[in-house]
Parts: sequence; C-alpha cells; structure tokens
Amino acid sequence: YLPLQMDPNSTNQGHMYFVAGRLKPDETAASANAQFRGIGDQYRAQYPDFMGKDESIAALPLREAMVGSVKTPLLILGGAVCFVLLIACANVANLLLARAAGRRKEVAIRSAIGASRGRIVRQLLTESLMLAIAGGVAGFVLGAAGVKLLLSLSPGDIPRITGSNNAVATIQLLDWRVLIFTIGVS
Repeated sequence: YLPLQMDPNSTNQGHMYFVAGRLKPDETAASANAQFRGIGDQYRAQYPDFMGKDESIAALPLREAMVGSVKTPLLILGGAVCFVLLIACANVANLLLARAAGRRKEVAIRSAIGASRGRIVRQLLTESLMLAIAGGVAGFVLGAAGVKLLLSLSPGDIPRITGSNNAVATIQLLDWRVLIFTIGVS
C-alpha cells in the first residue's frame, strides 16, 4: 500500500474518487442516490472548500459506468450489422430463386426419368446446405479478419477493448459462442 498523495495546490480534493460496491438485494439505485444526496449535503456543509456546489455523490450501475456514452454508437453499429445481414440473406435468396427458375428443365427431366420428389428435394437441399456451409466458413474467416482490423483502428474509448497499458488488448472475440451462432445463422 502507498499513501495517497493529495495535490497541495488544489482545495478540491474529493472530486476524483470512484468506488465500486454492491447494493443490498432489496436496495435500488434510486434509494441509494437519495441516501447519497443526504450524505453529500452533510459533507458539503461540513467541508465547503472540498466539495463544490455542482458536485455530488451518486450511485451509478456498473454497466452504465463502463459503457457510458458508447452505448448508443454500439447499438447503431449492431443495427447496421443486422440490416447488412438481412440484405445479404435477401440477395442470396433471390439468387437461389433465380437459379431454381433456370433449373426447371433439369428438375422436369429428372422427374420424367423416374426421380422421386424426395430425391429431387434432397439434392436441392444438399446443394443449399453446401452453399450455406461455405458461406458460414467464409463469413467466420472474414469476421475474424474484420475484428482484427477494427481492433487495430479502435478509438480507445470502447469499454473492455483497451488493456491496462492503453494498447489494444489481445482478447478473443470470436470464441465458440460466435462459431455456434454463425453455424446457426448459416
């Protein structure tokens, strides 16, 4: 432990402290803030030089303290990603429909020479499944490369991206859960 070094040139010594704690199970952030307002007012009355009029003591949920002002841009980015995924799915569906329309003759010939509906459906599903697997693998590989690129371009204010030395942390964003999600979407 090291002793706390105060700034001797400042009269406001208490504005820089952040404390993490856990509320009781029946306690809410609003009731804790009400108690903190009273404590802050008492402290301000007792030590008017140490706490300004615009400063206060407050409870803030940890998620809000960590994410802060980055929450909205991350939600917008997530929405944009979802729209790009929907557009890609619509494009692939249109390509498959156009391909199926072009293969009407082939399907008619196969059924004329004795192929059952089940056999034709199995063949078309197998082709679609192979296309989906190839797309999923390509998407996962491109996602891994994209994450590395985005981490190298990180502005530094995205929570849990930067390490303690303010360099890009070596975290694994593409783990087994992302792989399972990719397989499921494919």
